Amino acid sequence: MIGSEHADIDYLEDLQANRGFIPKNTVIVINEALLSGRVDASEEIRHILQYPAIEGALGRGAVYGVFPALDGIKRVSDRGQSFMDFAANRPVHGFPTSSFFDRCRVSRWLRRDVPKFLAALGPDYLPRMPAGLPEVMGVGV
Repeated sequence: MIGSEHADIDYLEDLQANRGFIPKNTVIVINEALLSGRVDASEEIRHILQYPAIEGALGRGAVYGVFPALDGIKRVSDRGQSFMDFAANRPVHGFPTSSFFDRCRVSRWLRRDVPKFLAALGPDYLPRMPAGLPEVMGVGV
């Protein structure tokens, strides 16, 4: 997963330059949550795709996808909780009950946004899911 920081791409550059990395069925995941927010997300993504290492990987068969951001992710991570536990309103000692709207937002992200991202990749990029995407179970508000 990469964002808009050039340092995110350093590893890919090193793999290509020093280890002959030739992607086959490789997905470069641009994490929408790691974009700077200083400009429009689509503009930042276009800029990321112009890095020589990214262009090189895409030119050799890699694809890219944009992993959806979750508004309010800090509320979940501060609690040290899984997204499913947060959406299911499981209590965390020392923290107040999460808000109904935050739980709805996380549940929607789990049930709609993440599966939509994975489905867009297709079965060639999800070899451990030959039967398709699993349903997100036990997530409710």
